[in-house]
Amino acid sequence: MKHKIFSYCATQGYRPYMEDRMHYMYDPNNNLSIFGIFDGHGGLFVSDFLETNFARSVRDRLLRFEARRKLSIEGMLDIRDPVEELLVTEIHRLDDLLSRLDPNCTSLTGSTMIAVILESNRYLSVVNVGDSRAVACDLQNRVVPLSKDHKPDDVSFAKLAILICFLFSNVT
Repeated sequence: MKHKIFSYCATQGYRPYMEDRMHYMYDPNNNLSIFGIFDGHGGLFVSDFLETNFARSVRDRLLRFEARRKLSIEGMLDIRDPVEELLVTEIHRLDDLLSRLDPNCTSLTGSTMIAVILESNRYLSVVNVGDSRAVACDLQNRVVPLSKDHKPDDVSFAKLAILICFLFSNVT
């Protein structure tokens, strides 16, 4: 894979330290690139955790999935839906792992995340958890949005917020 230019921008807010993190992983043996930006909120514990763990864990899960896919007849079918499910499962696994760490570090801090995963120079997946944004440029140098902003007035976002409120209100 010949790498094209990529960039990111981070601006420190009013805090005396930077809470945001960025991680890029390129695995030339498996032709896989993972770009992640983690926007820390209320501290840097969660964004540090994601910087250290997200790309590696997603890479490992994708490679296990790819090995199984090659051995199955389903390997000839469209792989996008299983990859989407795989990514959601891995994000939930990381969230669960994070929730079991020191509550003094995790109870008042968090992070948004935007990640782009490029497989075999052919498949592009975008993971968006929060208010970050991913864009790319096409061959005509036009900006192409890769993610959709999460807005409170978005019907699907509102349904998710209602579900989250329901889940938290029913915790015993």
